[in-house]
Formats: sequence, C-alpha cells, structure tokens
Amino acid sequence: MKHLLLLLLILPFSLLSADSWTVLIYMAADNNLAENGKQNIREMEAAHQPEDLNLIVQADFPNEDARRYRIVHDQSPTQINSPILDNLGRIDSGDPQTLKDFILWGKGRYQADHYMLVIWSHGDSWYKNNKWISPDYDTGNMIGIANGELRGALTGSGPWDILLFDACSMQALEIITEINDLTDYVVASADLVPDTGFPYSNIIPILSQDPQEIASQIPGLYIDSYLPGGIHNPSQSYLTTTCSAISTADWDAFLQSWKSLSRSLRMHSAELLSIRQDLFEMNTGYADVDVKQLLIRLQNHGITEADPILNLWNEHVLASGFTLPYPETDIGTAALWFPDIRFNYDSAWQHYMKLDFAKTGWLGAVNACLDDAPAAPDPPSVISQNVLIDHLILRFA
Repeated sequence: MKHLLLLLLILPFSLLSADSWTVLIYMAADNNLAENGKQNIREMEAAHQPEDLNLIVQADFPNEDARRYRIVHDQSPTQINSPILDNLGRIDSGDPQTLKDFILWGKGRYQADHYMLVIWSHGDSWYKNNKWISPDYDTGNMIGIANGELRGALTGSGPWDILLFDACSMQALEIITEINDLTDYVVASADLVPDTGFPYSNIIPILSQDPQEIASQIPGLYIDSYLPGGIHNPSQSYLTTTCSAISTADWDAFLQSWKSLSRSLRMHSAELLSIRQDLFEMNTGYADVDVKQLLIRLQNHGITEADPILNLWNEHVLASGFTLPYPETDIGTAALWFPDIRFNYDSAWQHYMKLDFAKTGWLGAVNACLDDAPAAPDPPSVISQNVLIDHLILRFA
C-alpha cells in the first residue's frame, strides 16, 4: 500500500515535467563577423533560460583561442561571463572535422531528450568554390556542401530535432536534400541574413517546448526582429529578410514528385523561361528563386504538373515569412538554383551534379529552358592592358 501511494505522489510531477534540451551552437566567427558573434553570446546570456536546457557555444574568434561556454544568465552589456568549459587553443572552424568533434563532445557530455544544432557564420548555399558555410579567415578553409563535408560532419552523431543555420542563403532544396535524414526540421533563411543574426533573446525562452512547436515559432520571431523598430532593426525602414521552418518528413516522396515535374517541364521550356524572368531573385548571381513562388506561377500558367508538388511543398513548410522594402508575394520558403543566364549555368552545373538533388533531373529542365534564351553577345576584344601601381587598366573595343 505504501508503494502504491508513493507512485501516485510521483506520477503527477513526472507527467508535468518538461523534456530536456541540449542546444549546441557552432560559432565559426574567425572572420569579419567576430563582434557580431560576441554580441549574440551576450544576448544569449541576457535571455531567460528554461529549466532542463543545456545551452553550449563553441566560439572561434580572430587572434584568440577558441573556447566552449555553457551559457548562464548574465546582464553584462560588454562582457561574456558564462563559464568556460574548454580552452581549445587555435582551431580551424572551416574544417568539417572541427564541427564533428564539437558535436560528438557536446552530445556525449550533455545528453537530453531533444537536440538542436545551430551553425553560426557566413554562408552562401551549396558549393565550395563560391558558396560555402563557416569560412575561417586564418586558414582559408570553409565547409562545403556538394563535396559532402557538411553531411560528413553531421553523420554518426545521431539525429537532430532541429538544425538552424544562422548564416546567409542556407534554406535551399539542394541543402535540405543533403541532410534530410539527419534532422527533423531545418530552420534558415533562403536569402541573406543581416549581421545581427537570429534573435536569441526571443528564441531561447521557448526552448522547452515540442520540437515542431519551436521550429514553427522561430521564423516569426526572426521576421519580427527585423520589422521597423524590431530588436534587430531600430530604423523605420524595411529590410530584405526571409526565414522558414521546413519539415524533412517523407522527403523522398517530395523528391520523386520533383523528378516528375522536372521531366514534364522540358516540354514547357519556352514558357518556363518566360515565367523565370518574373520571379523574385536572390543570392549569388541572383540565380536562386523561391520554390513556392515558382510552383504557384507554374500553376497560374496552366502547367498542371505543378499542382501535386505544390500541395506537397505546402505540407513541408511549417512556417515562413519575409520582409521587403517593396511589394512581393509567395516568397520566404526555400531557395532553388534556377539561373536565367547561360554563363551562370555553365560555370556551376558540373559541381551541381555532385548534389543528391541533381538526381531529380532539375538541371535538364533548366538547360532546356536556357536553350530558348537569347544568345549572349560576343565578348569584347581587349585593345590594351596596363598595370599602374596596384591597378589593372583594361581598354575594350
């Protein structure tokens, strides 16, 4: 009877207890974002932390030893006062093994019911030549996507509930496809992220909820922080921002549907080029478009093959939003590489073929579309070239 009474007393408290979270933040700031990184850590310290939250940062700044912190509440506006867990010396944050080591250490030491990884740095989508994540200015290295470095760093440590990229241009179909089986939700911006990054003072207090609820709320918190007068935008001007939370559930089914769409679009190449000219453009070479906007425009032009995949895409988008200084519609979900200039296509398609997303045949649809594009003019001939101090002076016909 005593044992039964004890069980009844314990049960209500166990039902009410929140799940524990470990959030690992890989701050690759050995570059020109160092001061922004330190400010973000101070924002984390100032935030209210739920119980059962392990908030761990590995920070690499220029000309300093890298350190691991366990973030504790502190109100200092100028100092990082959280306890240092490890002093790592000089490291290479652009080496995927450095990221992998941090993940294995963090998950091993701070076991929890749920895990979230934040990769904080510069970013530029899916290939290492021009596009990358986490550049280390001291070493010149960075973590690539199409060459498998990011996936390799995340593999072997168990699944993530949420992967958040606090870096530019990382919410893309190509990137999600590389890591879809390693995380339940991807939260990121399809376009540029201002230097002040994500609003940690508002995100940290919600890190006790269900993973889907957390992932669904972050885009709204991010967008609100950049509205005129928001915590990261003290001006009264509208900035260009996007953010979304994407579910990776049944991603293979989505890819199969996209494969069918890519095949059918080859028969609409001239019309597809016309649609492409009217889409919102972003990122390097303005070669990325928004997935949702593309699918809606295809649908509006009577290309019925877009209907089923638009429905699938809407199911994957938990939340999305954007701000712009001018009117626009149907953007903010995820980017897709769709160059409208042959030069941009020719300079990158071979590297693109390394991506898993290339198996959908999307490149074939884009290539057929560009065959209907006007021919580029012949390159101008060089009349003369001279070097004056540190300037190259060219004269063209």
